[in-house]
Amino acid sequence: MSKLTTLVQLTAAVAMVGCASSQSGPTPATLALYDANTYHPAAPAAPVAAHGNNSGGSSSGVTTIGDFVRSRNSQLQFCYEETRASSPSLAGSTTVGVLLAPDGSVTRADVLRHSWEGRGAEQVESCMLAKVRTWKFPASDGSSPRPYSFSTVFTR
Repeated sequence: MSKLTTLVQLTAAVAMVGCASSQSGPTPATLALYDANTYHPAAPAAPVAAHGNNSGGSSSGVTTIGDFVRSRNSQLQFCYEETRASSPSLAGSTTVGVLLAPDGSVTRADVLRHSWEGRGAEQVESCMLAKVRTWKFPASDGSSPRPYSFSTVFTR
């Protein structure tokens, strides 16, 4: 693969739990926002980048969110490439959790899991979160915050 190739893999946040990281993870309070009662990561083989609560068991909302995240991958790629310019050995993955207001605005964004090699991971994650916080996801029919997650893998 070329140096500029970035693979976006759709993996479950749960699969990321065992990954090594050189940085501290999210606090228990942060993870509580995405607890088992509200946070549902995508299935490991699912062809969707994000997942959340769906009333009625429909997956159309998940597909819509996945398409939305994939359409903004270039913004996340920018964060990685900018940092990698000064840290050529940087490679890794992150799982980002977001809480969405009913209108689709991001009320909170956190790195739930991460695994990196090389220096610069903090800069990439900070940039990614700043970008994600500006996104306006598709609106929902509900009135309570919706949790979603998506995983991104960056390779050299």
